[in-house]
Amino acid sequence: IAAAGAKALGNLRGPSAVRGEFVRIATTGNKTMLKSVDVFDLLDLASTLRRRRLASPLFELACGYPADPTARRFVDMVAEAVLRYHWHVDLGELYRVVRKAASPGVDKAGRSAYKNWDKIINQIIESLSR
Repeated sequence: IAAAGAKALGNLRGPSAVRGEFVRIATTGNKTMLKSVDVFDLLDLASTLRRRRLASPLFELACGYPADPTARRFVDMVAEAVLRYHWHVDLGELYRVVRKAASPGVDKAGRSAYKNWDKIINQIIESLSR
């Protein structure tokens, strides 16, 4: 497992600028385990973002990454939903994010973290109709 993790981390620094990898590592006590490695083509992901017009709302969310834990969880959820959509071409992932944004707790946290909260959510909603 350690060798696989080292190889995956080494590939992140490798010569391929269009290949990305996510490495999820879990630490419990004094044990560290490699949980998963997901490989994807960054150019293909960029094409998906361009086609769905999701780059702008993702950029806005990332630039103002909030301190509020509720807002942070929502931003992470959006990023994960976009990746799941990219991998499985399932609009349900993006619909779930939009529904979550309408919940009172997330809406309140989002409005306090982002001045342009409505614009960001509307751009995500518009991406569903493309």
